Amino acid sequence: LALLAAAGAPPLRSVLENTKEKKAGGFLVVGPEGDFTDDELARLEEAGAIAVGLGPLRLRVETAAVAIMACVGMMHPAREPPAC
Repeated sequence: LALLAAAGAPPLRSVLENTKEKKAGGFLVVGPEGDFTDDELARLEEAGAIAVGLGPLRLRVETAAVAIMACVGMMHPAREPPAC
């Protein structure tokens, strides 16, 4: 499963809850300051990445990376969520 953090995309929670792919593993794509270009988004989605949103605020790359890792970790289907 490849998740692509992108402004304006559907919320991460709803994407994870509705995805049929429940395999362990995958990767998270967070990238550049100012977000991806439309061409970059299209190419990443063509390659199989699923665009996900991290909320209404535009986050810095460093913050977005931590946010998406924390959210995915809390919702991982194969493991009990950590006590946070």
